[in-house]
Amino acid sequence: MRTLAGRIAVGLSLLGSFWLEPVVLAQIAQPSMTTPAATTNKELPWKPVASPQGLLPLGDYPDKFKAFDQLAKFEDTKKVVEELLNATVRRLPSPVLAKKDLVYAIHVVEFGDQVKTGDAGKQGADVKVKSNSWYLYHKNVSFDEFTGQRIFGSRDVVVLFLHVNAKGLLSNGLQEQNCDALTRTGAAVSCTAGEANDNGPNSAFLGAGTLVDASNGLKLRALGDGAVVSAYADVHYEAAVVKKVPANIQNLLSILKLLGIVSEGAQPGLRRVVTDKVIVWGSGTITDMAVPSDVHIAGYGFAIDNPVPAGQRDSLRLGAEAALDNEGRYWWDASIGIPVHKIKDVQYSSSEGTVEAKQVDKQSAYAMFNVMAWPVDIKDPKSSLVPRVLLGFPLSSSPWDRLFVGGGIGIPKLMLGNQFFAGVVFNRVSKPQTLAPGAAASPAELANDSRLQTEKKLMIGINVPVKSVLDKLLKQ
Repeated sequence: MRTLAGRIAVGLSLLGSFWLEPVVLAQIAQPSMTTPAATTNKELPWKPVASPQGLLPLGDYPDKFKAFDQLAKFEDTKKVVEELLNATVRRLPSPVLAKKDLVYAIHVVEFGDQVKTGDAGKQGADVKVKSNSWYLYHKNVSFDEFTGQRIFGSRDVVVLFLHVNAKGLLSNGLQEQNCDALTRTGAAVSCTAGEANDNGPNSAFLGAGTLVDASNGLKLRALGDGAVVSAYADVHYEAAVVKKVPANIQNLLSILKLLGIVSEGAQPGLRRVVTDKVIVWGSGTITDMAVPSDVHIAGYGFAIDNPVPAGQRDSLRLGAEAALDNEGRYWWDASIGIPVHKIKDVQYSSSEGTVEAKQVDKQSAYAMFNVMAWPVDIKDPKSSLVPRVLLGFPLSSSPWDRLFVGGGIGIPKLMLGNQFFAGVVFNRVSKPQTLAPGAAASPAELANDSRLQTEKKLMIGINVPVKSVLDKLLKQ
């Protein structure tokens, strides 16, 4: 097994060219519906968070949703999202909605055209997910952050789901269909002779009996200001918040390790209607979250009062799971400094009764404590552009003999994710006070004549993230 110094020495040769490699920011914008949930050794603390609350007309929303994935201007996207929020979750007043750091996690699910009867309320409603996407929204952030997975230390998240192509009817559609047996041609609806219905407005019509889709015999359930096929109403979302160690503390520890729902029951009787495509929406709030933490959100195709069977979350999940990183910005961080030149020292010794002086090269990686000019997202490579003060000591024996003080800053494009640094090494060395090289002296006499002195040496190099160094070293 290599010693620490040996491992770092091997890593230095790799890191010499590492800083020139471009650092790519992996941004999870649109997880596929087959994305597996993060594997853990134990079950996450899942809790119900959202269930169906109402319906929206389909209209041109599908086209607007697709525009989210086409890098549209954020102001255009913001207009659509604000319209959606006003039509859905903001219709239900809550003090949480007034919080400045509030983030919305929005799940857009597009269903296929097929739905089976199944058993209402049972696990795994028989509807097919055609596509799905998760989005994050805060009215004051950029489009890049809108499609990211970071929520930067927020303690409150509103979960809003929008299920597109659900089969149901809004209230005006129910009022239009005022007879038991009917046919639809385009927008026109006509009743079979002698079967006029006197139920009147929507509320009375719903109260007359169970609504059934005449095209397929599926039962509908009252929801908000309309009704929807039961399979689309039997859904719910759950969330799990797991507190974690702050990223800067993790980096510091890594260095130290190097050193040693709303629905109504069906009424008796049958009333047949013809459904349209609508959007089912629902919402819920995750409040007072720990920061930092990992936040997991997932939807399931069955009613909220049915628990998810153990070990079946992946198979029963409705589309993708959202895995959010709730990490704030920090004033400080820890990193590894790699000098790009050698520091030369003069080392004195006594051999055969004569004082000898020779130059020795000293070089090692440095543990760097970074103090930022302002709080930054240390997980974003662009944070390297923020100036910082660096305090460091070598990852070698006698670290306090070569303390470093300096500063670092990144260079756009060339050094994104890393920084160039420069500063002073306070190099403590032992020097004889009266004995010169070539003088006669025993080792004991040389030791008695030597005193510790501090010399200032210029040091320049590359400041790199702890994780990058560990990844390189662990491959050895």
